[in-house]
Amino acid sequence: MTPSSSYGMNQVCADHSRSGRRPYLLQTAGYARAVLDEALLRRPVGGRAAIRRQLHHLAEAAAQPNVRLQVLPFGVGAHPGMDGAFTVFRFAKPTDSEVVHLEHTTGELYLETAEEMA
Repeated sequence: MTPSSSYGMNQVCADHSRSGRRPYLLQTAGYARAVLDEALLRRPVGGRAAIRRQLHHLAEAAAQPNVRLQVLPFGVGAHPGMDGAFTVFRFAKPTDSEVVHLEHTTGELYLETAEEMA
């Protein structure tokens, strides 16, 4: 499995860090793209030391050849990722369908068919 992932807006790196999934993702993903909401970078959570570690990790991740990090600025206004984080998994085999993973405050959901993703 060689996923190419696009990450939603809200606290994706923090979520993956807490769950222990982040190191696995960066070591195994064919390509990972994360779009981070500007609020993630500007809202102080966890104190200065924690913020410093998080920013250091983001800089290390961005330096990887298979990782692309982008920041969605406040000026964009409303956007589809405001409701929660999402991940789009794309696979190397053209016959394998995309899978979308949605994370919300009350749970998570996997979408696997075109009808579910419409």
